[in-house]
Amino acid sequence: MQNEISLLELPGHLYLEVENNFKKEFFSLVLSKTKTCSGLARLLHTPRSNIDSWIKSRGFPLWILKKIYFHYPEISKEFPISVFEKKINLLRGMTNLFGIKNPKLPIVLTPKLASVLGHFLGDGGIKKRDLTPIYCNIYADVIAVFLSDLSSAFGKVDYNIERRKLTSGELIYCTFPTALGLILVKNFGFYAGKKVKNVDLGAPEVILESSDDEIKSAFVRALFDDEGNVNFSPKEIRLQMSNEQIVVDLRDILMSLGISCNPISKFDNHGNPAWYFSISSQKDILLFKELVGSCIREKNDLLEKLLNSYQTPFAYARLEEKTKIL
Repeated sequence: MQNEISLLELPGHLYLEVENNFKKEFFSLVLSKTKTCSGLARLLHTPRSNIDSWIKSRGFPLWILKKIYFHYPEISKEFPISVFEKKINLLRGMTNLFGIKNPKLPIVLTPKLASVLGHFLGDGGIKKRDLTPIYCNIYADVIAVFLSDLSSAFGKVDYNIERRKLTSGELIYCTFPTALGLILVKNFGFYAGKKVKNVDLGAPEVILESSDDEIKSAFVRALFDDEGNVNFSPKEIRLQMSNEQIVVDLRDILMSLGISCNPISKFDNHGNPAWYFSISSQKDILLFKELVGSCIREKNDLLEKLLNSYQTPFAYARLEEKTKIL
Protein backbone atom coordinates (compact mmCIF):
# COMPACT_ATOMS: atom_id res chain seq x y z
CA MET A 1 0.00 0.00 0.00
CA GLN A 2 1.36 3.42 -0.94
CA ASN A 3 2.18 6.08 1.65
CA GLU A 4 -0.16 8.64 0.07
CA ILE A 5 -3.87 8.42 -0.68
CA SER A 6 -5.18 10.90 -3.23
CA LEU A 7 -8.73 12.23 -3.52
CA LEU A 8 -9.50 9.85 -6.39
CA GLU A 9 -8.59 6.87 -4.19
CA LEU A 10 -11.12 7.80 -1.50
CA PRO A 11 -14.60 6.17 -1.36
CA GLY A 12 -16.89 7.37 -4.15
CA HIS A 13 -19.81 7.81 -1.71
CA LEU A 14 -18.08 10.76 -0.05
CA TYR A 15 -19.59 14.16 -0.85
CA LEU A 16 -17.40 17.13 -1.78
CA GLU A 17 -18.13 20.77 -1.07
CA VAL A 18 -15.74 22.92 -3.11
CA GLU A 19 -15.14 26.63 -3.55
CA ASN A 20 -18.11 28.05 -5.44
CA ASN A 21 -16.29 29.78 -8.32
CA PHE A 22 -14.07 26.74 -8.86
CA LYS A 23 -17.14 24.50 -8.95
CA LYS A 24 -18.88 26.74 -11.51
CA GLU A 25 -15.82 26.73 -13.78
CA PHE A 26 -15.50 22.95 -13.47
CA PHE A 27 -19.11 22.15 -14.33
CA SER A 28 -19.10 24.76 -17.10
CA LEU A 29 -16.26 22.86 -18.78
CA VAL A 30 -18.00 19.52 -18.18
CA LEU A 31 -21.25 20.77 -19.75
CA SER A 32 -19.31 22.09 -22.74
CA LYS A 33 -18.38 18.44 -23.37
CA THR A 34 -21.77 16.84 -22.69
CA LYS A 35 -23.69 19.79 -24.27
CA THR A 36 -26.59 19.58 -21.79
CA CYS A 37 -27.39 18.49 -18.23
CA SER A 38 -29.36 15.63 -19.77
CA GLY A 39 -26.24 14.55 -21.64
CA LEU A 40 -24.27 14.56 -18.39
CA ALA A 41 -27.06 12.58 -16.71
CA ARG A 42 -26.87 9.92 -19.43
CA LEU A 43 -23.08 9.76 -19.11
CA LEU A 44 -23.33 9.23 -15.36
CA HIS A 45 -26.38 6.93 -15.53
CA THR A 46 -28.26 9.07 -13.05
CA PRO A 47 -31.55 11.05 -13.14
CA ARG A 48 -31.40 14.55 -14.60
CA SER A 49 -32.77 15.92 -11.31
CA ASN A 50 -29.61 14.73 -9.55
CA ILE A 51 -27.44 16.75 -11.94
CA ASP A 52 -29.41 19.93 -11.27
CA SER A 53 -29.20 19.33 -7.53
CA TRP A 54 -25.46 18.64 -7.54
CA ILE A 55 -24.67 21.72 -9.62
CA LYS A 56 -26.89 24.08 -7.62
CA SER A 57 -26.38 22.71 -4.12
CA ARG A 58 -23.19 22.80 -2.09
CA GLY A 59 -22.12 19.18 -2.44
CA PHE A 60 -21.77 16.42 -5.01
CA PRO A 61 -20.54 12.81 -4.73
CA LEU A 62 -16.93 11.96 -5.45
CA TRP A 63 -17.88 9.13 -7.79
CA ILE A 64 -19.12 11.58 -10.45
CA LEU A 65 -15.72 13.32 -10.44
CA LYS A 66 -14.07 9.93 -10.97
CA LYS A 67 -16.38 9.17 -13.91
CA ILE A 68 -15.89 12.58 -15.50
CA TYR A 69 -12.11 12.21 -15.29
CA PHE A 70 -12.39 8.73 -16.80
CA HIS A 71 -14.53 9.79 -19.78
CA TYR A 72 -12.80 13.15 -20.35
CA PRO A 73 -9.08 12.87 -19.50
CA GLU A 74 -8.56 16.37 -20.91
CA ILE A 75 -10.65 17.77 -18.04
CA SER A 76 -8.22 16.28 -15.54
CA LYS A 77 -5.48 18.29 -17.26
CA GLU A 78 -7.35 21.58 -16.94
CA PHE A 79 -8.49 20.74 -13.41
CA PRO A 80 -5.65 18.58 -12.01
CA ILE A 81 -6.53 16.48 -9.00
CA SER A 82 -3.76 18.20 -7.02
CA VAL A 83 -5.57 21.53 -7.55
CA PHE A 84 -9.02 20.02 -6.91
CA GLU A 85 -7.81 18.68 -3.55
CA LYS A 86 -6.91 22.19 -2.39
CA LYS A 87 -10.33 23.62 -3.32
CA ILE A 88 -12.37 21.30 -1.09
CA ASN A 89 -14.01 23.00 1.88
CA LEU A 90 -15.70 19.91 3.29
CA LEU A 91 -15.69 16.12 2.91
CA ARG A 92 -18.90 14.62 4.29
CA GLY A 93 -21.48 11.87 4.03
CA MET A 94 -24.60 12.22 1.92
CA THR A 95 -27.14 13.24 4.56
CA ASN A 96 -25.48 15.78 6.88
CA LEU A 97 -22.84 18.49 7.15
CA PHE A 98 -20.89 16.69 9.91
CA GLY A 99 -17.60 16.04 8.16
CA ILE A 100 -13.96 16.97 7.60
CA LYS A 101 -13.38 20.68 6.95
CA ASN A 102 -10.44 21.73 4.76
CA PRO A 103 -9.30 18.11 4.42
CA LYS A 104 -5.57 17.47 4.14
CA LEU A 105 -5.13 15.81 0.77
CA PRO A 106 -3.49 13.67 -0.25
CA ILE A 107 -3.59 11.74 3.02
CA VAL A 108 0.05 11.05 3.93
CA LEU A 109 1.31 8.31 6.24
CA THR A 110 3.03 10.02 9.18
CA PRO A 111 3.64 9.03 12.81
CA LYS A 112 0.58 11.07 13.78
CA LEU A 113 -1.64 9.19 11.33
CA ALA A 114 -0.15 5.91 12.57
CA SER A 115 -1.04 6.91 16.14
CA VAL A 116 -4.62 7.71 15.13
CA LEU A 117 -4.98 4.32 13.43
CA GLY A 118 -3.58 2.59 16.52
CA HIS A 119 -6.07 4.32 18.81
CA PHE A 120 -9.02 3.40 16.59
CA LEU A 121 -7.89 -0.24 16.82
CA GLY A 122 -7.46 0.08 20.58
CA ASP A 123 -10.15 1.93 22.52
CA GLY A 124 -11.88 3.04 19.33
CA GLY A 125 -14.05 1.43 16.71
CA ILE A 126 -16.61 1.97 13.95
CA LYS A 127 -20.34 1.49 14.43
CA LYS A 128 -21.71 -1.09 12.02
CA ARG A 129 -25.07 0.62 11.50
CA ASP A 130 -23.87 3.97 10.15
CA LEU A 131 -20.04 3.77 9.99
CA THR A 132 -19.68 6.34 12.77
CA PRO A 133 -16.14 6.16 14.24
CA ILE A 134 -15.84 6.31 18.03
CA TYR A 135 -12.96 6.69 20.46
CA CYS A 136 -13.04 6.75 24.26
CA ASN A 137 -10.50 7.06 27.05
CA ILE A 138 -10.38 8.02 30.72
CA TYR A 139 -7.32 10.24 30.24
CA ALA A 140 -8.06 13.79 29.08
CA ASP A 141 -4.45 14.24 27.90
CA VAL A 142 -4.71 11.15 25.66
CA ILE A 143 -7.93 12.52 24.14
CA ALA A 144 -6.26 15.89 23.54
CA VAL A 145 -3.26 14.33 21.78
CA PHE A 146 -5.56 12.06 19.76
CA LEU A 147 -7.70 14.97 18.53
CA SER A 148 -4.58 16.99 17.67
CA ASP A 149 -3.10 14.07 15.71
CA LEU A 150 -6.44 13.51 13.97
CA SER A 151 -6.44 17.13 12.80
CA SER A 152 -2.83 16.86 11.60
CA ALA A 153 -3.59 13.69 9.64
CA PHE A 154 -6.99 14.45 8.08
CA GLY A 155 -7.88 18.12 8.54
CA LYS A 156 -10.46 19.76 10.83
CA VAL A 157 -12.54 16.71 11.72
CA ASP A 158 -15.89 17.49 13.35
CA TYR A 159 -16.55 15.60 16.57
CA ASN A 160 -18.91 15.35 19.52
CA ILE A 161 -17.75 14.66 23.08
CA GLU A 162 -19.82 13.03 25.79
CA ARG A 163 -18.59 12.57 29.35
CA ARG A 164 -19.87 9.41 31.01
CA LYS A 165 -19.62 8.96 34.76
CA LEU A 166 -17.75 5.91 36.03
CA THR A 167 -17.45 4.51 39.54
CA SER A 168 -14.15 6.34 39.73
CA GLY A 169 -13.70 9.30 37.37
CA GLU A 170 -15.26 9.57 33.94
CA LEU A 171 -15.04 8.17 30.43
CA ILE A 172 -14.56 10.67 27.60
CA TYR A 173 -16.54 9.34 24.62
CA CYS A 174 -15.95 10.90 21.17
CA THR A 175 -17.89 10.36 17.94
CA PHE A 176 -16.76 11.38 14.46
CA PRO A 177 -18.27 11.82 10.97
CA THR A 178 -19.34 8.99 8.69
CA ALA A 179 -16.90 10.41 6.12
CA LEU A 180 -14.00 9.43 8.39
CA GLY A 181 -15.53 5.98 8.93
CA LEU A 182 -15.73 5.42 5.17
CA ILE A 183 -12.06 6.30 4.76
CA LEU A 184 -10.98 4.04 7.64
CA VAL A 185 -12.94 1.10 6.20
CA LYS A 186 -12.21 1.54 2.48
CA ASN A 187 -8.65 2.85 2.60
CA PHE A 188 -7.16 1.40 5.78
CA GLY A 189 -8.88 -1.98 6.05
CA PHE A 190 -10.90 -1.36 9.21
CA TYR A 191 -14.10 -3.29 9.90
CA ALA A 192 -17.38 -1.85 11.15
CA GLY A 193 -18.79 -3.60 14.19
CA LYS A 194 -17.25 -5.37 17.17
CA LYS A 195 -13.52 -5.94 16.71
CA VAL A 196 -13.67 -9.30 18.47
CA LYS A 197 -16.00 -10.68 15.77
CA ASN A 198 -13.76 -9.60 12.88
CA VAL A 199 -11.16 -12.35 12.84
CA ASP A 200 -9.43 -10.87 9.78
CA LEU A 201 -8.98 -7.45 11.38
CA GLY A 202 -5.36 -6.66 12.09
CA ALA A 203 -2.90 -3.81 11.87
CA PRO A 204 -3.36 -1.79 8.65
CA GLU A 205 -1.16 -2.99 5.78
CA VAL A 206 0.33 0.47 5.45
CA ILE A 207 1.75 0.09 8.98
CA LEU A 208 2.94 -3.50 8.53
CA GLU A 209 4.69 -2.64 5.26
CA SER A 210 6.30 0.56 6.51
CA SER A 211 10.07 0.72 6.83
CA ASP A 212 9.84 3.82 9.03
CA ASP A 213 10.52 2.95 12.68
CA GLU A 214 8.91 6.20 13.88
CA ILE A 215 5.65 5.20 12.23
CA LYS A 216 5.77 1.73 13.79
CA SER A 217 6.61 3.17 17.20
CA ALA A 218 3.75 5.68 17.07
CA PHE A 219 1.30 2.91 16.16
CA VAL A 220 2.48 0.67 19.02
CA ARG A 221 2.49 3.60 21.48
CA ALA A 222 -1.18 4.27 20.80
CA LEU A 223 -2.12 0.64 21.42
CA PHE A 224 0.07 0.50 24.55
CA ASP A 225 -1.68 3.59 25.91
CA ASP A 226 -5.06 1.93 25.28
CA GLU A 227 -4.41 -1.77 25.90
CA GLY A 228 -1.08 -2.11 27.73
CA ASN A 229 -0.13 -2.55 31.37
CA VAL A 230 3.05 -2.32 33.42
CA ASN A 231 3.25 -5.10 36.02
CA PHE A 232 5.66 -5.62 38.92
CA SER A 233 4.80 -9.22 39.82
CA PRO A 234 5.93 -10.58 37.47
CA LYS A 235 8.05 -7.74 36.12
CA GLU A 236 6.75 -7.15 32.62
CA ILE A 237 5.04 -4.99 30.05
CA ARG A 238 1.87 -6.74 28.96
CA LEU A 239 -0.29 -6.05 25.91
CA GLN A 240 -3.60 -7.85 25.54
CA MET A 241 -6.68 -7.66 23.32
CA SER A 242 -9.72 -9.72 22.42
CA ASN A 243 -8.68 -9.84 18.74
CA GLU A 244 -5.88 -12.36 18.14
CA GLN A 245 -4.63 -10.99 14.81
CA ILE A 246 -4.06 -7.50 16.19
CA VAL A 247 -1.98 -9.02 19.00
CA VAL A 248 0.01 -11.08 16.46
CA ASP A 249 0.68 -8.00 14.31
CA LEU A 250 1.58 -5.87 17.32
CA ARG A 251 4.15 -8.42 18.49
CA ASP A 252 5.61 -8.69 14.96
CA ILE A 253 6.02 -4.91 14.78
CA LEU A 254 7.81 -4.81 18.13
CA MET A 255 10.12 -7.64 17.05
CA SER A 256 10.94 -5.68 13.87
CA LEU A 257 12.00 -2.79 16.13
CA GLY A 258 14.47 -5.11 17.85
CA ILE A 259 12.37 -5.60 20.99
CA SER A 260 12.15 -9.27 22.00
CA CYS A 261 8.71 -10.42 23.13
CA ASN A 262 7.50 -13.56 24.87
CA PRO A 263 5.17 -15.94 22.98
CA ILE A 264 1.47 -15.13 22.64
CA SER A 265 -0.87 -16.82 25.11
CA LYS A 266 -4.64 -17.21 25.14
CA PHE A 267 -6.62 -16.66 28.33
CA ASP A 268 -10.18 -16.36 29.59
CA ASN A 269 -11.17 -12.72 30.08
CA HIS A 270 -14.40 -12.80 32.09
CA GLY A 271 -15.83 -15.58 29.94
CA ASN A 272 -14.46 -14.28 26.63
CA PRO A 273 -11.26 -15.38 24.87
CA ALA A 274 -8.39 -12.90 24.73
CA TRP A 275 -4.71 -12.97 23.80
CA TYR A 276 -1.62 -11.36 25.26
CA PHE A 277 2.15 -11.29 25.15
CA SER A 278 4.67 -9.75 27.50
CA ILE A 279 8.08 -8.10 27.46
CA SER A 280 10.01 -9.15 30.53
CA SER A 281 13.76 -8.69 30.13
CA GLN A 282 15.35 -5.53 31.50
CA LYS A 283 17.05 -4.86 28.16
CA ASP A 284 13.84 -5.07 26.14
CA ILE A 285 11.80 -3.07 28.64
CA LEU A 286 14.40 -0.30 28.34
CA LEU A 287 14.27 -0.49 24.54
CA PHE A 288 10.49 -0.29 24.71
CA LYS A 289 10.66 2.77 26.97
CA GLU A 290 13.19 4.49 24.70
CA LEU A 291 11.65 3.59 21.33
CA VAL A 292 7.94 3.53 22.16
CA GLY A 293 7.08 4.92 25.60
CA SER A 294 3.68 6.37 26.42
CA CYS A 295 1.68 9.58 26.11
CA ILE A 296 0.35 8.88 29.62
CA ARG A 297 2.60 10.30 32.33
CA GLU A 298 1.59 7.63 34.84
CA LYS A 299 2.61 4.83 32.46
CA ASN A 300 5.98 6.43 31.74
CA ASP A 301 6.53 6.76 35.50
CA LEU A 302 5.64 3.08 35.95
CA LEU A 303 8.09 2.08 33.20
CA GLU A 304 10.85 4.02 34.95
CA LYS A 305 9.92 2.51 38.31
CA LEU A 306 9.91 -0.99 36.79
CA LEU A 307 13.38 -0.51 35.31
CA ASN A 308 14.72 0.82 38.60
CA SER A 309 13.36 -2.22 40.41
CA TYR A 310 15.79 -4.62 38.72
CA GLN A 311 18.78 -5.86 40.71
CA THR A 312 21.31 -5.00 37.96
CA PRO A 313 21.37 -1.18 37.87
CA PHE A 314 24.85 -1.04 36.29
CA ALA A 315 23.79 -3.21 33.34
CA TYR A 316 20.72 -0.99 33.00
CA ALA A 317 22.86 2.15 32.99
CA ARG A 318 25.20 0.74 30.33
CA LEU A 319 22.28 -0.26 28.12
CA GLU A 320 20.60 3.11 28.58
CA GLU A 321 23.80 4.83 27.47
CA LYS A 322 23.99 2.55 24.41
CA THR A 323 20.41 3.38 23.35
CA LYS A 324 21.16 7.10 23.62
CA ILE A 325 24.18 6.68 21.32
CA LEU A 326 22.03 4.78 18.80
